[in-house]
Amino acid sequence: MESIKILTRPDLQKPHLIAGFLGWPNAGEVSSGVLRYLIQKLSGRKFAEINWEEYFNACDHRPTAVVKDGLVVKVALPENSFYYSNGSPPLILFLGEEPQFRWRGYSAAFLNLCEELQVKTIFTVGGTLDYVLHSAQPKISGLVNHPKLILPLGQLAVHPAEYNGPMSIHTCIMEEAGKRNIPCISLWGHAPIYIQTGHVRVFISIIEVIDSILGLDLDYSDLESTCAELDRQIDQLIGENPKLQEYLNALKAQAGYLSPNAPKKYHKVKGGGKIIKLEEFLKRHPDKIGPVEGLD
Repeated sequence: MESIKILTRPDLQKPHLIAGFLGWPNAGEVSSGVLRYLIQKLSGRKFAEINWEEYFNACDHRPTAVVKDGLVVKVALPENSFYYSNGSPPLILFLGEEPQFRWRGYSAAFLNLCEELQVKTIFTVGGTLDYVLHSAQPKISGLVNHPKLILPLGQLAVHPAEYNGPMSIHTCIMEEAGKRNIPCISLWGHAPIYIQTGHVRVFISIIEVIDSILGLDLDYSDLESTCAELDRQIDQLIGENPKLQEYLNALKAQAGYLSPNAPKKYHKVKGGGKIIKLEEFLKRHPDKIGPVEGLD
Protein backbone atom coordinates (compact mmCIF):
# COMPACT_ATOMS: atom_id res chain seq x y z
CA MET A 1 0.00 0.00 0.00
CA GLU A 2 1.37 3.41 -0.99
CA SER A 3 2.04 5.88 1.82
CA ILE A 4 0.51 8.73 -0.17
CA LYS A 5 -2.50 8.44 -2.46
CA ILE A 6 -2.39 10.88 -5.38
CA LEU A 7 -5.87 12.00 -6.44
CA THR A 8 -4.70 14.38 -9.18
CA ARG A 9 -1.36 15.87 -10.17
CA PRO A 10 -1.36 19.67 -10.05
CA ASP A 11 0.77 21.64 -12.49
CA LEU A 12 2.76 23.84 -10.12
CA GLN A 13 6.02 25.71 -10.70
CA LYS A 14 8.25 25.32 -7.63
CA PRO A 15 5.54 25.85 -5.02
CA HIS A 16 6.02 26.67 -1.36
CA LEU A 17 4.39 24.35 1.17
CA ILE A 18 2.64 25.34 4.42
CA ALA A 19 1.82 22.51 6.82
CA GLY A 20 -0.15 22.23 10.04
CA PHE A 21 -0.76 19.31 12.39
CA LEU A 22 -3.50 18.59 14.89
CA GLY A 23 -2.64 17.05 18.24
CA TRP A 24 0.22 17.97 20.56
CA PRO A 25 1.65 20.76 18.33
CA ASN A 26 -1.77 22.40 17.97
CA ALA A 27 -2.02 24.25 21.30
CA GLY A 28 -4.44 27.11 21.08
CA GLU A 29 -5.67 25.60 17.78
CA VAL A 30 -3.02 27.73 16.09
CA SER A 31 -1.86 25.09 13.62
CA SER A 32 -5.30 23.89 12.54
CA GLY A 33 -6.79 27.38 12.63
CA VAL A 34 -4.18 28.92 10.33
CA LEU A 35 -4.26 26.05 7.83
CA ARG A 36 -8.03 25.76 7.68
CA TYR A 37 -8.27 29.48 7.12
CA LEU A 38 -5.68 29.44 4.31
CA ILE A 39 -7.28 26.44 2.62
CA GLN A 40 -10.64 28.20 2.63
CA LYS A 41 -9.26 31.64 1.75
CA LEU A 42 -7.14 30.40 -1.15
CA SER A 43 -9.78 27.94 -2.43
CA GLY A 44 -7.39 25.04 -1.91
CA ARG A 45 -8.14 21.94 -3.97
CA LYS A 46 -7.37 18.54 -2.49
CA PHE A 47 -4.96 16.50 -4.59
CA ALA A 48 -3.36 13.92 -2.28
CA GLU A 49 -3.70 12.25 1.10
CA ILE A 50 -1.45 10.26 3.40
CA ASN A 51 -2.57 6.71 4.15
CA TRP A 52 -3.50 7.09 7.81
CA GLU A 53 -3.50 3.33 8.56
CA GLU A 54 0.30 3.23 8.34
CA TYR A 55 0.80 5.83 11.07
CA PHE A 56 -2.16 5.65 13.47
CA ASN A 57 -3.69 3.17 15.90
CA ALA A 58 -7.40 3.15 15.10
CA CYS A 59 -8.25 1.98 18.63
CA ASP A 60 -6.55 5.03 20.15
CA HIS A 61 -7.54 7.42 17.39
CA ARG A 62 -10.86 6.15 16.15
CA PRO A 63 -12.43 7.22 12.85
CA THR A 64 -15.94 8.62 13.19
CA ALA A 65 -19.22 7.67 11.57
CA VAL A 66 -22.57 9.30 10.89
CA VAL A 67 -25.61 6.99 11.11
CA LYS A 68 -29.15 8.17 10.33
CA ASP A 69 -32.24 6.00 10.67
CA GLY A 70 -30.06 2.91 10.87
CA LEU A 71 -28.14 3.75 7.70
CA VAL A 72 -24.40 4.47 7.64
CA VAL A 73 -24.24 7.84 5.91
CA LYS A 74 -20.61 8.80 6.32
CA VAL A 75 -17.31 7.46 7.63
CA ALA A 76 -14.64 10.07 8.39
CA LEU A 77 -11.00 9.02 8.66
CA PRO A 78 -8.29 11.17 10.30
CA GLU A 79 -7.41 13.98 7.91
CA ASN A 80 -3.96 14.03 6.34
CA SER A 81 -4.58 15.90 3.13
CA PHE A 82 -2.64 18.02 0.64
CA TYR A 83 -4.30 20.94 -1.15
CA TYR A 84 -2.97 23.23 -3.85
CA SER A 85 -3.53 26.83 -4.87
CA ASN A 86 -2.13 27.83 -8.24
CA GLY A 87 -1.78 31.52 -7.43
CA SER A 88 1.26 33.73 -7.25
CA PRO A 89 3.25 32.19 -5.74
CA PRO A 90 1.81 28.68 -6.08
CA LEU A 91 1.19 26.95 -2.76
CA ILE A 92 0.68 23.51 -1.33
CA LEU A 93 -1.30 23.46 1.93
CA PHE A 94 -1.24 20.43 4.20
CA LEU A 95 -3.40 19.71 7.22
CA GLY A 96 -3.05 16.44 9.09
CA GLU A 97 -2.92 14.68 12.41
CA GLU A 98 0.46 14.28 14.08
CA PRO A 99 1.29 10.58 13.49
CA GLN A 100 1.33 8.19 16.42
CA PHE A 101 4.23 6.07 15.16
CA ARG A 102 6.74 5.63 12.30
CA TRP A 103 7.72 9.29 12.31
CA ARG A 104 10.74 8.66 10.10
CA GLY A 105 8.63 6.85 7.53
CA TYR A 106 5.94 9.56 7.69
CA SER A 107 8.52 12.31 7.21
CA ALA A 108 10.15 10.44 4.32
CA ALA A 109 6.81 9.99 2.53
CA PHE A 110 5.95 13.65 3.14
CA LEU A 111 9.27 14.85 1.75
CA ASN A 112 9.28 12.44 -1.18
CA LEU A 113 6.16 14.22 -2.41
CA CYS A 114 7.82 17.60 -1.76
CA GLU A 115 10.78 16.58 -3.91
CA GLU A 116 8.52 15.23 -6.63
CA LEU A 117 6.69 18.56 -6.79
CA GLN A 118 9.92 20.58 -6.47
CA VAL A 119 8.81 22.37 -3.33
CA LYS A 120 10.94 25.47 -2.84
CA THR A 121 10.39 26.11 0.89
CA ILE A 122 8.51 24.29 3.64
CA PHE A 123 6.73 26.21 6.39
CA THR A 124 5.28 24.39 9.39
CA VAL A 125 2.87 26.08 11.80
CA GLY A 126 2.54 25.14 15.46
CA GLY A 127 1.03 26.48 18.65
CA THR A 128 2.25 26.60 22.24
CA LEU A 129 0.50 27.84 25.38
CA ASP A 130 2.34 30.62 27.19
CA TYR A 131 1.97 33.23 29.92
CA VAL A 132 0.99 35.97 27.51
CA LEU A 133 -1.89 38.43 27.41
CA HIS A 134 -4.69 37.98 24.91
CA SER A 135 -4.63 41.71 24.16
CA ALA A 136 -0.87 41.96 23.52
CA GLN A 137 0.95 41.61 20.22
CA PRO A 138 1.40 37.83 19.95
CA LYS A 139 4.85 36.36 20.32
CA ILE A 140 5.96 34.21 17.38
CA SER A 141 8.94 31.88 17.78
CA GLY A 142 10.79 30.33 14.87
CA LEU A 143 13.31 27.65 14.09
CA VAL A 144 14.99 26.83 10.81
CA ASN A 145 17.17 24.14 9.24
CA HIS A 146 19.73 26.51 7.72
CA PRO A 147 21.54 29.55 9.24
CA LYS A 148 20.72 31.76 6.23
CA LEU A 149 17.03 31.63 7.17
CA ILE A 150 17.52 33.17 10.62
CA LEU A 151 18.08 36.78 9.53
CA PRO A 152 14.83 37.13 7.53
CA LEU A 153 12.84 35.90 10.53
CA GLY A 154 14.59 38.34 12.86
CA GLN A 155 13.62 41.21 10.56
CA LEU A 156 9.99 40.15 11.02
CA ALA A 157 10.25 40.16 14.84
CA VAL A 158 10.17 36.37 15.02
CA HIS A 159 12.01 35.18 18.14
CA PRO A 160 14.66 32.47 17.71
CA ALA A 161 13.36 29.43 19.58
CA GLU A 162 15.20 28.17 22.67
CA TYR A 163 14.02 24.72 23.71
CA ASN A 164 15.15 21.40 25.14
CA GLY A 165 12.51 18.70 25.51
CA PRO A 166 10.00 16.46 23.73
CA MET A 167 9.66 17.32 20.05
CA SER A 168 6.87 17.37 17.49
CA ILE A 169 6.64 15.92 13.99
CA HIS A 170 7.64 19.40 12.78
CA THR A 171 11.21 18.86 13.97
CA CYS A 172 11.44 15.42 12.44
CA ILE A 173 10.33 16.79 9.05
CA MET A 174 12.69 19.73 9.41
CA GLU A 175 15.69 17.51 10.09
CA GLU A 176 14.96 15.26 7.11
CA ALA A 177 14.30 18.29 4.89
CA GLY A 178 17.76 19.61 5.79
CA LYS A 179 19.34 16.36 4.62
CA ARG A 180 17.57 16.87 1.30
CA ASN A 181 18.57 20.55 1.03
CA ILE A 182 14.98 21.76 1.28
CA PRO A 183 14.74 25.00 3.31
CA CYS A 184 12.31 24.67 6.21
CA ILE A 185 10.92 27.31 8.57
CA SER A 186 8.82 26.38 11.59
CA LEU A 187 6.66 29.15 13.10
CA TRP A 188 5.12 28.78 16.54
CA GLY A 189 2.42 31.08 17.87
CA HIS A 190 2.26 31.66 21.63
CA ALA A 191 -1.37 31.49 22.74
CA PRO A 192 -2.65 32.71 26.13
CA ILE A 193 -2.70 29.83 28.59
CA TYR A 194 -5.94 31.08 30.16
CA ILE A 195 -7.95 30.85 26.92
CA GLN A 196 -9.02 27.34 26.00
CA THR A 197 -9.96 27.86 22.39
CA GLY A 198 -8.44 29.17 19.17
CA HIS A 199 -7.12 32.71 19.57
CA VAL A 200 -7.56 34.55 16.28
CA ARG A 201 -5.01 37.26 17.07
CA VAL A 202 -2.28 34.60 17.02
CA PHE A 203 -3.60 33.25 13.69
CA ILE A 204 -3.26 36.71 12.19
CA SER A 205 0.33 37.17 13.39
CA ILE A 206 1.41 33.83 11.89
CA ILE A 207 -0.28 34.65 8.59
CA GLU A 208 1.35 38.08 8.55
CA VAL A 209 4.82 36.53 8.83
CA ILE A 210 4.16 34.04 6.02
CA ASP A 211 2.57 36.76 3.91
CA SER A 212 5.61 39.01 4.37
CA ILE A 213 8.02 36.26 3.32
CA LEU A 214 6.06 34.93 0.35
CA GLY A 215 4.26 38.07 -0.82
CA LEU A 216 0.81 36.46 -0.84
CA ASP A 217 -0.98 39.83 -0.59
CA LEU A 218 -3.79 38.28 1.43
CA ASP A 219 -6.84 40.21 2.57
CA TYR A 220 -7.57 38.86 6.04
CA SER A 221 -9.78 41.72 7.21
CA ASP A 222 -12.42 39.08 7.99
CA LEU A 223 -10.07 37.59 10.59
CA GLU A 224 -9.39 41.03 12.03
CA SER A 225 -13.12 41.67 12.46
CA THR A 226 -13.55 38.32 14.17
CA CYS A 227 -10.57 39.07 16.41
CA ALA A 228 -12.08 42.39 17.52
CA GLU A 229 -15.38 40.73 18.41
CA LEU A 230 -13.67 37.87 20.22
CA ASP A 231 -11.57 40.36 22.22
CA ARG A 232 -14.75 42.14 23.23
CA GLN A 233 -16.26 38.90 24.51
CA ILE A 234 -13.08 37.96 26.37
CA ASP A 235 -12.92 41.39 28.02
CA GLN A 236 -16.56 41.02 29.05
CA LEU A 237 -15.83 37.67 30.66
CA ILE A 238 -12.76 39.05 32.42
CA GLY A 239 -14.81 41.94 33.78
CA GLU A 240 -17.13 39.42 35.43
CA ASN A 241 -14.33 37.39 37.02
CA PRO A 242 -12.31 39.05 39.84
CA LYS A 243 -9.93 36.10 40.13
CA LEU A 244 -9.12 36.34 36.46
CA GLN A 245 -8.59 40.10 36.76
CA GLU A 246 -6.09 39.46 39.56
CA TYR A 247 -4.27 36.91 37.43
CA LEU A 248 -4.03 39.24 34.44
CA ASN A 249 -2.88 42.15 36.58
CA ALA A 250 -0.05 39.92 37.82
CA LEU A 251 0.95 39.20 34.23
CA LYS A 252 0.92 42.88 33.34
CA ALA A 253 3.03 43.73 36.37
CA GLN A 254 5.82 41.39 35.39
CA ALA A 255 8.54 42.51 33.04
CA GLY A 256 9.36 38.93 32.05
CA TYR A 257 6.06 37.12 32.28
CA LEU A 258 6.71 34.78 29.35
CA SER A 259 7.43 31.16 30.23
CA PRO A 260 9.48 29.67 31.75
CA ASN A 261 9.73 32.63 34.16
CA ALA A 262 6.09 32.81 35.23
CA PRO A 263 5.78 32.13 38.98
CA LYS A 264 4.08 28.85 39.82
CA LYS A 265 1.49 30.62 41.93
CA TYR A 266 0.11 32.18 38.73
CA HIS A 267 -0.35 28.86 36.93
CA LYS A 268 -3.84 28.34 38.34
CA VAL A 269 -6.44 30.31 40.23
CA LYS A 270 -7.68 29.23 43.65
CA GLY A 271 -9.34 25.87 43.57
CA GLY A 272 -6.84 24.50 41.06
CA GLY A 273 -9.13 24.96 38.07
CA LYS A 274 -8.32 26.26 34.64
CA ILE A 275 -8.40 30.02 34.19
CA ILE A 276 -11.01 30.30 31.41
CA LYS A 277 -13.14 27.73 29.67
CA LEU A 278 -13.92 30.11 26.86
CA GLU A 279 -15.48 27.53 24.59
CA GLU A 280 -18.16 26.90 27.23
CA PHE A 281 -18.82 30.63 27.39
CA LEU A 282 -19.22 30.81 23.60
CA LYS A 283 -21.56 27.81 23.61
CA ARG A 284 -23.72 29.59 26.18
CA HIS A 285 -23.73 32.70 23.99
CA PRO A 286 -23.85 31.42 20.38
CA ASP A 287 -25.35 34.71 19.21
CA LYS A 288 -22.32 36.69 20.40
CA ILE A 289 -19.75 35.41 17.95
CA GLY A 290 -19.87 32.79 15.22
CA PRO A 291 -17.09 30.60 13.86
CA VAL A 292 -14.76 31.93 11.22
CA GLU A 293 -15.81 30.50 7.88
CA GLY A 294 -13.57 27.58 7.08
CA LEU A 295 -12.44 27.05 10.68
CA ASP A 296 -15.31 24.94 11.98
